[in-house]
Amino acid sequence: MQTPQYPWHTPFIVSGRPTVGALMSLCEENYRALARMIPDLPLLQGESRSRLDEGLDLNLEILEQSGAGKGSIRRFLKKLPTLKRASLPAPDQTPEDHPFSSLLRAYCRGLRDLGMLDLDDLEVETLRLLLGNPDIAGAYGRKFPRIFVDEYQDTNAVQVGLLKALVHAGSGRICAIGDPDQAIYGFRGADVTHFHRFSEDFTGAEEIVLTKNYRSPREILEGAASLLGKAEPLQSASAGKGRIAVAPCRTEAEEAEMIVEQVERWIGGTSYFSLDSGRVSSHEDEEDLTVRVKCLSK
Repeated sequence: MQTPQYPWHTPFIVSGRPTVGALMSLCEENYRALARMIPDLPLLQGESRSRLDEGLDLNLEILEQSGAGKGSIRRFLKKLPTLKRASLPAPDQTPEDHPFSSLLRAYCRGLRDLGMLDLDDLEVETLRLLLGNPDIAGAYGRKFPRIFVDEYQDTNAVQVGLLKALVHAGSGRICAIGDPDQAIYGFRGADVTHFHRFSEDFTGAEEIVLTKNYRSPREILEGAASLLGKAEPLQSASAGKGRIAVAPCRTEAEEAEMIVEQVERWIGGTSYFSLDSGRVSSHEDEEDLTVRVKCLSK
């Protein structure tokens, strides 16, 4: 019996260049290669693969076949990424009394029947594969012996699980950089506690605190430190000067409109969004617009 040639038998370094990419795209590349060799793994192929471009329309088609109403489908799709991440380690297993349990099962069955994965599956199913196959996890860990992660404060539980599976199985090394004060992807499942727990997840990690900022002038850094309740601001390496203006916005929507307005002034134009929303009718109104900047430097 011949030993199957898995994709990790190919060199990690190609022409002296490391593998670089978003975690989701790396999962897709390696999962697709494995799916061609391991039975029962969903694989985009033939007609199903060509339908990937239909995106949300295909999701709706699968769900409408379950008989659910449009309102339920809309709420389900909003919760779908969270449900997928929560399905580990057992696929499409949610409590029977969960309001979306039947929809999730129908959705997962529909994707499997088409031999497809959705975007959330790329990371979830790759992690499921690594957790259930220690030999594959170890081989990929050896293929990627040194891993660097940017914006670690915006990782979610599945992404951290992937990193832990690779590093621990292959005895590799990992370096991550991030700033917990810049965590902005909580609405997509990111959890800043992963950043604070890094030393626990990867025993022996050394922490290096960076105190110099090369982007913002001193005024911006001092204002940011005040808002964040920091004892000391970061050191500025910028020779420029910043200006801070306070903008009393009553809602998130009003704040978004204010930012769009200021960006338009800087680039010298008006976006279709501003015209369609009725915020501005023409550039003739610009002299009546109040400049409101929360913490921006020009």
